[in-house]
Amino acid sequence: MARLYAYKCIQAEERKLQEQFENLPINGRKTTRQTIKRIKELKLDASYRLAQKCNVMVSWHKMSIQGQRVVLGEASIILPDCTIVGFEKLKEIELNYKG
Repeated sequence: MARLYAYKCIQAEERKLQEQFENLPINGRKTTRQTIKRIKELKLDASYRLAQKCNVMVSWHKMSIQGQRVVLGEASIILPDCTIVGFEKLKEIELNYKG
């Protein structure tokens, strides 16, 4: 059975999020409240799916709207032992795991 890597799931979820954001009417500072609310809901849903699938909590706390697009920023990942790591550290941990 193939091993499920959390960092691959996070990458896939970020791609899905960006595809969903492309379909929203984003216009910099003039973006409507409903659109901003929808962006936050999509981000929260993605975080929930990752928590259910990979048993890690993911937060994109530096997300911003820049011009016509949404920039997620770097993900903060909380592991089951409550350690907060970045994406690269998680990838390193998973690839070096012997178990």
